[in-house]
Amino acid sequence: MDTLLTRGHKNLLLFLFALLPAAALAQADTTRTPQLALSFLAIDGLHPGLSGAIEQSLVGNYRYSLVATAKAGFYYHRYNNTGIFLMLQSGARYRLVGNLFIENYVGVGYLHTFLNGGKAYIVDAAGTVKRYHDYGSGHFMPSISPGLSYQMKSMRLFARSMIFWQIPFNRVSLVQYGLEAGVSINLKK
Repeated sequence: MDTLLTRGHKNLLLFLFALLPAAALAQADTTRTPQLALSFLAIDGLHPGLSGAIEQSLVGNYRYSLVATAKAGFYYHRYNNTGIFLMLQSGARYRLVGNLFIENYVGVGYLHTFLNGGKAYIVDAAGTVKRYHDYGSGHFMPSISPGLSYQMKSMRLFARSMIFWQIPFNRVSLVQYGLEAGVSINLKK
């Protein structure tokens, strides 16, 4: 029981840390333009997917900004599983030189995976083989996403790595890696 409480507290702390920039919302400039981000996603560099997000700069200036993001996406791992996810992220973006930025996001999310690639079967306690109907499995999905972006007039090109944990996975957790490349466009002119 102590282990479960410890995990729960760690998850709560991670969630609060990921949303920490939202505390600056009271100081946010209300004229900041929200952006729509669309990206190609490759889990483990091989398994394709797509993601979409709404990004909002909370506070910042010429050199840096704090950003909040709501993201949804999916990936397809052939003969294994298909995953769909919803995620909240917060992060910081720092200007390196000119219009080139370095950025890092932390997030929490929900990942739902479904088996694919054939029928699934289970063996019950009596040793009988039965067909298994897969409704998928839910997972807690904390993540970090460091990357680079390049600001143009009304859009931003970005490339990020995505590291996320699939919890639980076989009674422990699975660390997954991905690459994300896309564009963010202003929603208002």
